[in-house]
Parts: sequence; C-alpha cells; structure tokens
Amino acid sequence: MPAARGVHEAARALRDSYRCDCDGKVRRLRVLSREDGAEQVASNVEAITGQRYDGCPWRAYEDPFVGEVLRAYRHWKERSLHLVWGDDPPVALIRGLEVYDAALNAIRAHDMSEDRKKREQERQKQLNERAAKKGRGRP
Repeated sequence: MPAARGVHEAARALRDSYRCDCDGKVRRLRVLSREDGAEQVASNVEAITGQRYDGCPWRAYEDPFVGEVLRAYRHWKERSLHLVWGDDPPVALIRGLEVYDAALNAIRAHDMSEDRKKREQERQKQLNERAAKKGRGRP
C-alpha cells in the first residue's frame, strides 16, 4: 500500500495547490509559480486543448451547467440525447457538449501520443541493449 499512499498524497497536494475551499478547508490566497502543481496542470491543459481554465476544477462540479453537460454526455455519444432532452435540446447544452468532447478528445489524443512515444523509446532501448550484447560477443 505504500505506492497507493504516495498517489493519494500527491493528489491531495495537487488539490491543495488550488487553494480552493471546495473541500471545506479555508486556505490563503494562491501565488502562482512554475513549481505550483495547479499552474502546471492549467498550463498543460491549455497547451493541449487551447483553453485556459481559471479556478479549481473540483469547484466546476458544483456548477449546474457543468453537471448537466456531464450527465448528457453519455447520451450524446450514444446518439440518444433526444430520449432525455426531446428533439430540440437547448443550444447551450449542445455547445457545452461540443466543447467538452473536443477537450476530452484532445487530451486523449495527447495521452495516446505520449504513450506511443514511451513505447517507442522502450523499444529502441531494448534494441540498443541487444545490439550492445551482440557487439560484446553475447548471443
């Protein structure tokens, strides 16, 4: 369980870095720096999606519009939104779904690209190790 504890501590530290009171704790004002976990996340999300968010991502869950988009998303992806919203869902909801879907797709594509790079680096490392062993006369 030590590894899990480390993950939970890192997640807690990230959440604390937002200095938001959404978890019930009152914190001092946040000063941004490159080392700040929240700033690093915000910068990465902006680089990947082209959008910068302000504030705590956990706080967004309290917004009724965000909640409605998240609830509607599964139906939208399954092309069954009309079953919940009828034939004429609000334009704002559709736009929210489009924005959420675009951001999610950008992040997934980025993650897949990073995974592919890591696999290729590992493969190249293994090939180099094999070549080095053959060069030293090992089969």
